[in-house]
Amino acid sequence: MNQPLNIVQSSEQSDLSNYWLMLKRRGLPAGFTFLTVLSLALLQAFQEKPIYEAVGQLKFEESQRSSKLIGLDSAVDDESRQQSSLRWQRSLDTEILTMKSPRRLSMLALAIESQGLFSRPSVEQIKSGLDISQFDETNVVQIRFKSYNREFPKNIVNLLMQQYVDNTPKSKQASTQSAISFIEKQLPQVKQRVNSAETALRKFKETYQIADLEIAKSANATNLSQLQTALDEIDRELVEVQTQQLSLQNMLKVNPQQAILGISTAHKNISTSLEEIDKDLAEAKSNFREDHPAVLELLERQAQLKQLLSQKIEKFAQSDAQLNFDSNQEDDLRSQLIQLDIRRNGLSKQQLKLRQQLSSYRQQARNLPQLEQRQNELERTAKASASTYRNLLEQIQELKVTENQSPLTVSILESATDPEPSKTTFISAAMRGGLAGILLASGVVYVLERIDRKLKSKDEIRQVYPYRVLGEIPLFDESEAESLKLPTLSDPASHLSEAYRMLQSSLKFHGLEHSPRVLMMTSAINQEGKSTTCANLAVSLAQMNHRVLLIDADIRLASQHQIWELGNQEGLTHILLNKHFNYHQELPTHKVADNLEIITAGRISSNPLPMLESEQFANFVQVQIEHYDYILIDAPPLVSVADPLIIGKVVDGILLVARPGHLEREYAQKAHELLIHSNLSVLGTVINGILNKNELYSYYSRYGHNSNQEKTAIKRNLLKQVISK
Repeated sequence: MNQPLNIVQSSEQSDLSNYWLMLKRRGLPAGFTFLTVLSLALLQAFQEKPIYEAVGQLKFEESQRSSKLIGLDSAVDDESRQQSSLRWQRSLDTEILTMKSPRRLSMLALAIESQGLFSRPSVEQIKSGLDISQFDETNVVQIRFKSYNREFPKNIVNLLMQQYVDNTPKSKQASTQSAISFIEKQLPQVKQRVNSAETALRKFKETYQIADLEIAKSANATNLSQLQTALDEIDRELVEVQTQQLSLQNMLKVNPQQAILGISTAHKNISTSLEEIDKDLAEAKSNFREDHPAVLELLERQAQLKQLLSQKIEKFAQSDAQLNFDSNQEDDLRSQLIQLDIRRNGLSKQQLKLRQQLSSYRQQARNLPQLEQRQNELERTAKASASTYRNLLEQIQELKVTENQSPLTVSILESATDPEPSKTTFISAAMRGGLAGILLASGVVYVLERIDRKLKSKDEIRQVYPYRVLGEIPLFDESEAESLKLPTLSDPASHLSEAYRMLQSSLKFHGLEHSPRVLMMTSAINQEGKSTTCANLAVSLAQMNHRVLLIDADIRLASQHQIWELGNQEGLTHILLNKHFNYHQELPTHKVADNLEIITAGRISSNPLPMLESEQFANFVQVQIEHYDYILIDAPPLVSVADPLIIGKVVDGILLVARPGHLEREYAQKAHELLIHSNLSVLGTVINGILNKNELYSYYSRYGHNSNQEKTAIKRNLLKQVISK
C-alpha cells in the first residue's frame, strides 16, 4: 500500500537533489545574478523620488421626481421606476468614462492655466497620473492623482470635481431638450407615412373586393368544385339528349327543322312549353345552386313534360313495326324530336356558360398568391409605420417625464487634502528585489545547465556508461596535481591512495573465473586522467607485491615518461620496429618502484596503427605475461583514433576512465557505441576527478592524512629514489 507513496517521495527527493546540485555547480553565476538584481532594487529605492497622491470623492444621487406637479406621475409605474434606478446605477461607468475623456481633460488643462496655478499641462500628462474608479460598489466615485509635485495632485483633483459638479446638470438638461425637439420634428412625417400605408391597404382591398384572403381562397375552391360537378352533369345530359335525338331522326327520317313543319297544334304547344322550361332552367342554374327551390320546381315540370313525350313515343313504337304512324303519333314523335333539339341547344348554352365561369374562377385562383403577397407587403408597411409612430410617442413621453424631473445630483463628498509623500521602503524593495533575483538566478542556472553538455556527476556518467563502476577517484588539489601526480607514492595514507587501492581490490573481486591480468586503460576523449589513473593503479598493484609492467601505448601523445620523469629515447616503438629483442633482459624497461617496471612509448609516431595491429605486438604482450602478474597498457582515447580498438583485441579487459565536468554527453555516447560494435570486453568504469560540488555526498574524508612535514619527507624520499634510478 505504501509503495506508490514511497515512489512519489523518492521522485520528489530526486528532483530536489538535482536542483540542489545545479545550484552548487552554478553557485557563482547564480549568486552574482541574485546580488545584482537585489542591488539594483535597493539602488532604485534609494534614488526614487517621493510620490504625492491626492484623493477626492464624488457622490451621485437620484433626485425626487417633480412630475406630479404637471400630472405626469401616473405615466410612471413601479416597474418603470425600478428600471430607471437600474439604468442610473449602471450609468456610473459612463460618468467615469466621461470624466476621463480628452475633452474633459482639455477643459481641466485650460482651467489650470486660467487660474494661474501651474503652467498648462498636456492631456497625456494629466491622464498618466489620473485614476477614477467606483468605490466598493457604492454610489461614490473616487478620484486619485499622483505626481512628484506636492501641490499639483490636490489642485487637479479638486478642480476636476468642481468642474464636473458645475457642468453635469446643464449638459443633461440640454441633451434631453435636444432629443425632445428632434422627436417632435419627426412625428408629423412618421404620421403621414402611417396614413399613406393604411390608405394603400384599404384601396387594395376595395379594388379586389377582398375582406379576408383565407376566406376568399376557401370560397374559390368551393365554387370550383361545384362548377366542375355541374359541368360534368350537363355533359352527361347532353350526351343522353343527343343520343335520343339521333334515334328519333332515324325513325322519322326528318331533322328537327322538318319536324317543326309537320307537327300538330297539340304537340306544338307541348314543345313550346318544354322549350320555355329549358330556358328558365338554364337561367336558374346559372344564378342558383342545384338545391334551390326555383331550380327544383323547373326540374319537376321538365320531367313531367318529358314523361308525357316519352309515353307518346312508346305508344308509337308499339303500334306499328312498319312505321305506319297515324297522324297523332307522328305529331307526338315530331314534338319529341323538336323538344330534344331544344333541350340539346339549352344544354349546350349552359355548358358554355359553366365553362366560362370555371375559367374565371381558375384565373382567380392563380392570382390569389400574388394578391396575398401584395397584401402582406402593404400590411407590413402599415404595421412598421404604426410601430415607429408608437415608439416615438412613448419616447417623447419618457423624455418629457425625465425633463420634468430634477437632474442627477452630483456632490463633492470629500475634497482632496495635502498629500503625504509615499516612497518604497528598503524592506519592500529588498523583498521584491530578492524575489526577482531568485527567479532570474534560477533562470540563469537553468539556461547554463541546458547549454552545458558535459556529464557533471557520477549518476550522469552511469546513465551513459552502463558498466560496473570499479573505482571512484576524487579530484586532486590543483597544487597537488601540478607538483606530483602520484599520490600513491607521495602520500600512501591519503584518501586518494585509498581510492586507488579500492580500484585494484575491485579488479580482484570482479567475479570472473580467472582474474584479468592484461588490462587496457582508455577514455572517451583526452584529458580525462587515464594516464594518471593507470600509473597510480600500477603503483597500488605493486604495493600489494604484484609484479607489474606498465606499457605506454599512446604513441601519438605519450605522457607516462612525463609522469615518472623518465627518458623516452627507447620504448614501445623501438621494440616493435627492432625485431632482435629476444630476451626479456634486453627490453628497454625502467624500474620506478619495487615490483613495478615501465616501458615508455618511445619515438612519437603519427601513424602507429600498423605497428599495433601487427602480430609482433600481440606476441610481445603474450610473452610478457610469463614475467609479470599484471600488464597495464595506457591506450589513446576511443573517439580520437582507432588505436584502442586494436589494442583491445590482445587484452583481457578494458578499464574505461570517465571524468565528470570534462566529458561531454555526445562523446561518451560515441565511445559506448564503439565499444559495443567492436565487441570488446569492458571490465568496468573508473570515475576520475569527482567534484564534491556536483555530488550530493562526499564519500572521502581526510581520515589518516599525514602531516605536512611527513608529506614533505615522503616527497623528498620519492624524488631521491627516482633520481637514483
